Amino acid sequence: MQVKNRPLIGILTITLEPLEDGYQVYADLGEEIEALDVGLVVFTPYGIDWMKETVRGLILKDGGWEPGVTRLPDAVYNRLYGTNSKTVAKLAKTLGNKCVFNHENRLSKIQVAETLHSSKLKANLPETSEFCWGQFADMLRKHNQVILKPIYGNYGFNIYKVVQTESRYKVYFETLRKPHCSFTELEQLRNWIEGMLVKPKPRPYLVQQYIEPLKLRGRFFDLRLLAQRDGAGKWAVTAVMSRINRLNYLISNLVYRITDGEDLLKDLGLPHLIRPLSEMSVEAAKLLTRKLGMFAEISVDWIVDQSYKPWIIEINGKPRKDLFEDYADDELLRAIHLRPISYGRYAALKKANRSHQGISRPVQGIHRPAAKWIVTTSR
Repeated sequence: MQVKNRPLIGILTITLEPLEDGYQVYADLGEEIEALDVGLVVFTPYGIDWMKETVRGLILKDGGWEPGVTRLPDAVYNRLYGTNSKTVAKLAKTLGNKCVFNHENRLSKIQVAETLHSSKLKANLPETSEFCWGQFADMLRKHNQVILKPIYGNYGFNIYKVVQTESRYKVYFETLRKPHCSFTELEQLRNWIEGMLVKPKPRPYLVQQYIEPLKLRGRFFDLRLLAQRDGAGKWAVTAVMSRINRLNYLISNLVYRITDGEDLLKDLGLPHLIRPLSEMSVEAAKLLTRKLGMFAEISVDWIVDQSYKPWIIEINGKPRKDLFEDYADDELLRAIHLRPISYGRYAALKKANRSHQGISRPVQGIHRPAAKWIVTTSR
């Protein structure tokens, strides 16, 4: 692979139309992109010409996006979501596996749980299993409360809490104010689950031990830690966000407010959790990269139980960046968006060095001490 003039970083997306969490932000980061001395092109799987080794897409130029055709990128930041896997695999084979990152980003929660279960993070994982009736019934008897949710990310939809009391089996959906439905017999619950959730829909489900979360003024909250590789290939946590649920709501996707997670932990008298949460999130990122494929960023969703123990609830292979806009300042937002580009540059140049091919002049500014947009584990 030859890096011509300067590394070209590609952002692979499903459409060139503006998206809520899309590429448009980079047009506002022109000076920072120039400081990295990289080119940027956004393209779709349908814009690749494999014979000519070119891509058709939008090229960042003078603070704006211009339609055009350019060579294949030196590194690709995959922002598809579990689609076009053959195209992503072919790019990885062509450019080098480490130069195409987050190619398996629609993660199986079962596969993630199994990967982490064999590590020291096991103690921070709720019991989790692919749904089958026998496993579900055993887990419900053991814990009295369990969660049913899709194995693959479904934007927070179709998540149910099942509670066993002395006389009834109660199912909660979205709100905890009152049950969605309830049954006196276990067989009735089975018929409902298999009839409503499992058989009509091809979407596979898992069953997970329910962890009673700590509350902030009566509301549940989670902590989302964004772990990213930097311009030297090193993992660090860039940002800690907290989503505070609506009152008496089950899931954090039904959000009341988004805030700085570090500040929230300090307000709760739990600042000592910030460092171990960051270290464990980075460890999770390294494990998933070793076992599941090349990643340059993930987000790890945590809850803290009423004994102040943190639990991993979910890991996202395609973190949403726009959620951080609700609280983050400009410096942090620059870091969040630029780190994948910095890593892409690092991967491209490292590949070129290994291949003993021609590389452009040293990039000015790349060895600067901590530029404004470089954030390490703790802000």
